[in-house]
Amino acid sequence: MRWKEGFRCPKCDSDQFTLIRPNHRRNAASRAPLFQCKSCHRQTSVTSGTIFHRSHISLSKWFSAIYLLSNDKRGLSATTIAKFVQVSYSTGWLMLNKLRKAMADRNGLYKLGGNVQVDEFFLGGESHGEGRRGKGTKQTNVLIGVSISNGAPTHCFMEVIKDTTAKSFKDVFVRRLDSDTKLISDGNPSYGVCARDLGLAHSITLSKDEQAHVTFKWLNILIGNCKKFIDGTYHGREEHKQLMPRGIRIPIQRKAL
Repeated sequence: MRWKEGFRCPKCDSDQFTLIRPNHRRNAASRAPLFQCKSCHRQTSVTSGTIFHRSHISLSKWFSAIYLLSNDKRGLSATTIAKFVQVSYSTGWLMLNKLRKAMADRNGLYKLGGNVQVDEFFLGGESHGEGRRGKGTKQTNVLIGVSISNGAPTHCFMEVIKDTTAKSFKDVFVRRLDSDTKLISDGNPSYGVCARDLGLAHSITLSKDEQAHVTFKWLNILIGNCKKFIDGTYHGREEHKQLMPRGIRIPIQRKAL
């Protein structure tokens, strides 16, 4: 939120302003007013520095798109956004990608701490003629981490990675995890290497253990939601594999629920 304690001029820090209504502009009724500083006459708006800045789309349509995007776990296409907010397909596509990028940029500001469950999974389906799934295929590798508090998820991240080696994991953990993190993983030895090198606590729950499905319940739910999102957005993971590095990163919200 901008100006939580009231208007402040970005140039001279004055709190005195004159409100200017953009009556002469197109769609003036739906456009945000300008704030003109009484001291230096600098003009600015509440949308300056945001994805809404200088947008010809009304804020009501932006907020409708945000509501729709944040309340659908299966993923949305630009066609759905365009139909819902009554704009053209190209405008719906632009809105959707701006919102996803804003979510990803904000998500990247936070680090997970405490008990963090980690795992890797694969997207893209089985390639024709390849006959293999998972490791060793040309599928997209994704690393997921979710912080758990009192048995419930609080925050998560998902990032496309080059491969499933300790080096690829560590590159993500350095940016995504606090120093007080306790890693909780399956038997993949790469996680142990990362925990040792980064000085993190680490515990292992093997996938064959009786309690594994309980321990990794939320991790599996988030992975399932991600795959539903890809299917709902691109209508088939294999056909749109080239879009996944952008698509997988952007829509994942910081709050898991």
